[in-house]
Amino acid sequence: MNVESHTPKRRLTLSQQLFLLLVVFSLGPLFLSNLWGYLRTRTATVASAYQDVRDVAQLEATQAGRWMDQKQRVLPSLIAGNQHLFALTRSLETCGDPIICDGVRSALQEHLGAKIEEIDALSELHVLSDQGELLATTAAENPTREFLSACLVDSMTRGRDRTLIYEGGDEPAMATSAVMRDAAGENLGFLCGRFTFEVHRMLVTASDQRVAHTVSYLVDTEGRVVCS
Repeated sequence: MNVESHTPKRRLTLSQQLFLLLVVFSLGPLFLSNLWGYLRTRTATVASAYQDVRDVAQLEATQAGRWMDQKQRVLPSLIAGNQHLFALTRSLETCGDPIICDGVRSALQEHLGAKIEEIDALSELHVLSDQGELLATTAAENPTREFLSACLVDSMTRGRDRTLIYEGGDEPAMATSAVMRDAAGENLGFLCGRFTFEVHRMLVTASDQRVAHTVSYLVDTEGRVVCS
Protein backbone atom coordinates (compact mmCIF):
# COMPACT_ATOMS: atom_id res chain seq x y z
CA MET A 1 0.00 0.00 0.00
CA ASN A 2 1.50 3.33 -1.09
CA VAL A 3 0.90 6.45 0.86
CA GLU A 4 1.47 9.79 -0.91
CA SER A 5 1.80 13.00 0.97
CA HIS A 6 1.13 16.37 -0.62
CA THR A 7 2.56 19.62 0.69
CA PRO A 8 0.18 22.43 0.04
CA LYS A 9 1.62 25.15 -2.23
CA ARG A 10 2.34 28.38 -0.52
CA ARG A 11 0.43 31.24 -2.00
CA LEU A 12 1.38 34.87 -1.83
CA THR A 13 -0.81 36.97 0.29
CA LEU A 14 -2.56 39.95 -1.18
CA SER A 15 -0.17 42.32 0.51
CA GLN A 16 2.83 40.42 -0.87
CA GLN A 17 1.37 40.47 -4.37
CA LEU A 18 0.80 44.19 -4.14
CA PHE A 19 4.35 44.73 -2.92
CA LEU A 20 5.77 42.64 -5.80
CA LEU A 21 3.75 44.59 -8.34
CA LEU A 22 4.98 47.82 -6.77
CA VAL A 23 8.61 46.69 -7.10
CA VAL A 24 8.15 45.60 -10.72
CA PHE A 25 6.43 48.77 -11.84
CA SER A 26 8.75 51.10 -9.95
CA LEU A 27 12.15 49.46 -10.52
CA GLY A 28 11.46 47.91 -13.93
CA PRO A 29 11.39 51.18 -15.88
CA LEU A 30 14.47 52.36 -13.97
CA PHE A 31 16.33 49.19 -14.94
CA LEU A 32 15.28 49.46 -18.58
CA SER A 33 16.25 53.14 -18.62
CA ASN A 34 19.69 52.40 -17.20
CA LEU A 35 20.20 49.54 -19.67
CA TRP A 36 19.23 51.75 -22.60
CA GLY A 37 21.54 54.52 -21.39
CA TYR A 38 24.41 52.08 -21.00
CA LEU A 39 23.95 50.72 -24.52
CA ARG A 40 23.77 54.22 -25.98
CA THR A 41 26.86 55.31 -24.06
CA ARG A 42 28.82 52.25 -25.16
CA THR A 43 27.88 52.81 -28.79
CA ALA A 44 28.89 56.46 -28.59
CA THR A 45 32.17 55.58 -26.87
CA VAL A 46 33.08 53.01 -29.54
CA ALA A 47 32.17 55.45 -32.33
CA SER A 48 34.28 58.17 -30.67
CA ALA A 49 37.24 55.79 -30.32
CA TYR A 50 37.06 54.86 -34.02
CA GLN A 51 36.86 58.53 -34.95
CA ASP A 52 39.92 59.27 -32.80
CA VAL A 53 41.85 56.48 -34.54
CA ARG A 54 40.82 57.76 -37.98
CA ASP A 55 41.80 61.31 -37.03
CA VAL A 56 45.22 60.15 -35.80
CA ALA A 57 45.76 58.04 -38.92
CA GLN A 58 44.87 60.97 -41.17
CA LEU A 59 47.13 63.32 -39.22
CA GLU A 60 50.08 60.94 -39.31
CA ALA A 61 49.59 60.23 -43.03
CA THR A 62 49.58 63.98 -43.66
CA GLN A 63 52.75 64.44 -41.63
CA ALA A 64 54.48 61.61 -43.50
CA GLY A 65 53.50 63.16 -46.81
CA ARG A 66 54.76 66.57 -45.73
CA TRP A 67 58.05 65.04 -44.60
CA MET A 68 58.52 63.44 -48.02
CA ASP A 69 57.52 66.64 -49.82
CA GLN A 70 60.05 68.55 -47.74
CA LYS A 71 62.84 66.13 -48.59
CA GLN A 72 61.97 66.25 -52.28
CA ARG A 73 62.51 70.02 -52.23
CA VAL A 74 65.99 69.69 -50.74
CA LEU A 75 67.91 68.73 -53.88
CA PRO A 76 66.44 71.45 -56.14
CA SER A 77 67.37 74.03 -53.52
CA LEU A 78 70.85 72.54 -53.25
CA ILE A 79 71.30 72.73 -57.02
CA ALA A 80 69.92 76.23 -57.53
CA GLY A 81 72.75 78.64 -58.30
CA ASN A 82 75.43 76.15 -57.25
CA GLN A 83 78.04 77.21 -59.77
CA HIS A 84 80.73 75.14 -58.07
CA LEU A 85 78.63 72.01 -58.55
CA PHE A 86 78.00 72.90 -62.19
CA ALA A 87 81.67 73.54 -62.92
CA LEU A 88 82.88 70.32 -61.29
CA THR A 89 80.21 68.22 -63.04
CA ARG A 90 81.00 69.77 -66.41
CA SER A 91 84.73 69.22 -65.88
CA LEU A 92 84.17 65.60 -64.85
CA GLU A 93 82.12 64.88 -67.97
CA THR A 94 84.69 66.42 -70.30
CA CYS A 95 88.00 65.48 -68.68
CA GLY A 96 90.08 62.97 -70.62
CA ASP A 97 93.04 62.27 -68.38
CA PRO A 98 92.24 59.66 -65.67
CA ILE A 99 94.42 61.45 -63.12
CA ILE A 100 92.67 64.78 -63.74
CA CYS A 101 89.28 63.06 -63.64
CA ASP A 102 90.11 61.48 -60.28
CA GLY A 103 91.08 64.87 -58.90
CA VAL A 104 87.86 66.48 -60.14
CA ARG A 105 85.80 63.57 -58.79
CA SER A 106 87.44 63.92 -55.38
CA ALA A 107 86.70 67.63 -55.32
CA LEU A 108 83.09 66.98 -56.31
CA GLN A 109 82.67 64.30 -53.65
CA GLU A 110 84.12 66.63 -51.03
CA HIS A 111 81.69 69.35 -52.08
CA LEU A 112 78.75 66.95 -51.85
CA GLY A 113 79.92 65.61 -48.49
CA ALA A 114 79.86 69.12 -47.06
CA LYS A 115 76.27 69.53 -48.24
CA ILE A 116 75.22 66.27 -46.57
CA GLU A 117 76.39 67.55 -43.20
CA GLU A 118 74.08 70.55 -43.57
CA ILE A 119 70.91 68.59 -44.34
CA ASP A 120 68.96 66.45 -41.89
CA ALA A 121 68.35 62.78 -42.81
CA LEU A 122 70.39 63.05 -46.04
CA SER A 123 72.85 60.15 -46.05
CA GLU A 124 74.20 60.00 -49.63
CA LEU A 125 74.49 62.11 -52.77
CA HIS A 126 75.25 60.85 -56.26
CA VAL A 127 75.91 62.72 -59.49
CA LEU A 128 74.64 61.08 -62.67
CA SER A 129 75.19 62.10 -66.26
CA ASP A 130 72.23 62.99 -68.46
CA GLN A 131 72.41 59.36 -69.68
CA GLY A 132 72.10 57.99 -66.16
CA GLU A 133 75.77 57.06 -65.77
CA LEU A 134 77.19 57.38 -62.24
CA LEU A 135 79.87 60.09 -62.21
CA ALA A 136 80.51 60.60 -58.49
CA THR A 137 79.16 59.40 -55.16
CA THR A 138 79.68 60.12 -51.50
CA ALA A 139 78.86 56.52 -50.55
CA ALA A 140 81.55 54.02 -49.63
CA GLU A 141 80.10 51.66 -52.26
CA ASN A 142 78.41 52.50 -55.52
CA PRO A 143 74.61 52.59 -55.23
CA THR A 144 72.65 49.71 -56.72
CA ARG A 145 71.03 49.97 -60.10
CA GLU A 146 67.64 49.68 -58.38
CA PHE A 147 68.34 52.77 -56.32
CA LEU A 148 69.62 54.83 -59.25
CA SER A 149 66.61 53.79 -61.34
CA ALA A 150 64.32 54.91 -58.54
CA CYS A 151 66.12 58.26 -58.44
CA LEU A 152 65.64 58.77 -62.18
CA VAL A 153 61.97 57.81 -61.95
CA ASP A 154 61.51 60.38 -59.20
CA SER A 155 63.07 63.03 -61.40
CA MET A 156 61.07 62.13 -64.50
CA THR A 157 57.76 62.10 -62.62
CA ARG A 158 58.66 65.37 -60.87
CA GLY A 159 58.35 63.75 -57.45
CA ARG A 160 54.83 62.36 -57.95
CA ASP A 161 56.16 58.80 -57.61
CA ARG A 162 57.55 58.72 -54.08
CA THR A 163 59.86 55.75 -53.97
CA LEU A 164 61.01 53.80 -50.94
CA ILE A 165 63.88 51.37 -51.47
CA TYR A 166 64.39 48.21 -49.41
CA GLU A 167 67.95 46.94 -49.72
CA GLY A 168 68.99 44.07 -47.49
CA GLY A 169 66.85 45.01 -44.52
CA ASP A 170 63.55 46.24 -43.22
CA GLU A 171 64.62 49.88 -42.94
CA PRO A 172 63.65 51.69 -46.15
CA ALA A 173 65.40 54.62 -47.76
CA MET A 174 63.83 57.38 -49.78
CA ALA A 175 65.21 57.93 -53.27
CA THR A 176 64.83 61.37 -54.82
CA SER A 177 66.59 63.34 -57.53
CA ALA A 178 66.59 66.61 -59.42
CA VAL A 179 67.85 67.73 -62.81
CA MET A 180 70.99 69.86 -62.84
CA ARG A 181 70.76 72.76 -65.27
CA ASP A 182 73.15 75.67 -65.44
CA ALA A 183 72.26 79.31 -65.95
CA ALA A 184 72.06 78.78 -69.71
CA GLY A 185 69.56 75.93 -69.23
CA GLU A 186 72.01 73.23 -70.30
CA ASN A 187 71.22 69.83 -68.81
CA LEU A 188 74.32 68.66 -66.92
CA GLY A 189 72.79 65.49 -65.47
CA PHE A 190 71.03 64.52 -62.25
CA LEU A 191 71.71 64.89 -58.55
CA CYS A 192 70.41 61.86 -56.68
CA GLY A 193 69.93 61.68 -52.91
CA ARG A 194 69.28 58.96 -50.37
CA PHE A 195 67.30 60.02 -47.33
CA THR A 196 67.06 57.91 -44.21
CA PHE A 197 63.36 57.28 -43.82
CA GLU A 198 63.24 58.25 -40.17
CA VAL A 199 59.78 59.81 -40.23
CA HIS A 200 58.22 56.61 -38.87
CA ARG A 201 60.01 57.04 -35.56
CA MET A 202 58.35 60.41 -35.15
CA LEU A 203 54.96 58.96 -36.09
CA VAL A 204 55.14 56.11 -33.62
CA THR A 205 56.08 58.49 -30.82
CA ALA A 206 53.35 60.93 -31.80
CA SER A 207 50.64 58.25 -31.91
CA ASP A 208 51.50 57.13 -28.39
CA GLN A 209 51.01 60.68 -27.20
CA ARG A 210 47.71 61.27 -29.01
CA VAL A 211 45.68 58.09 -28.50
CA ALA A 212 46.37 55.49 -25.83
CA HIS A 213 46.29 51.75 -26.52
CA THR A 214 46.64 52.10 -30.30
CA VAL A 215 49.17 50.73 -32.77
CA SER A 216 50.04 52.76 -35.88
CA TYR A 217 51.04 51.07 -39.13
CA LEU A 218 52.77 53.00 -41.90
CA VAL A 219 52.14 51.23 -45.22
CA ASP A 220 53.78 52.04 -48.55
CA THR A 221 52.04 52.07 -51.94
CA GLU A 222 52.84 48.37 -52.45
CA GLY A 223 51.01 47.41 -49.26
CA ARG A 224 54.16 46.66 -47.30
CA VAL A 225 54.27 47.69 -43.66
CA VAL A 226 57.10 50.19 -43.36
CA CYS A 227 56.86 50.34 -39.58
CA SER A 228 54.49 49.92 -36.69
